[in-house]
Amino acid sequence: MRGSGRCFSSGHDVADLGPHHGWSSDPKARRPSQRRRMIIDDSTFWGRRGTCQTILYCDKATIAQVHGYCYGGGLQIAQACDLIIAAEDALFTHPGYRYIGPLGEIVSLIHTMGVRKVKEMMLTG
Repeated sequence: MRGSGRCFSSGHDVADLGPHHGWSSDPKARRPSQRRRMIIDDSTFWGRRGTCQTILYCDKATIAQVHGYCYGGGLQIAQACDLIIAAEDALFTHPGYRYIGPLGEIVSLIHTMGVRKVKEMMLTG
């Protein structure tokens, strides 16, 4: 898999992530629980027959050819691949960590990157 253009994936529009995770457009609304905010990840990307599960359990070898930005959902897709070939200009992160909190398969990130790098990526966004 590779991006066609200047980057592998610029990710999802962060402004649009809120409603996906239960945030209301009303500024006075109460913040939803962590469980509610993670439902979208369980069902869409990492859940049973989700995009990343399909890639992760593919019988053929999967390779992500990453250049430029690899943000958000693109990071999760690359992480599910068997190999990641990254160009020198590749930048990996998930900006949603800054606004919504932990998303996706954090355990898989820790196994592939290590605890310190994952914490650095999550705390700096």
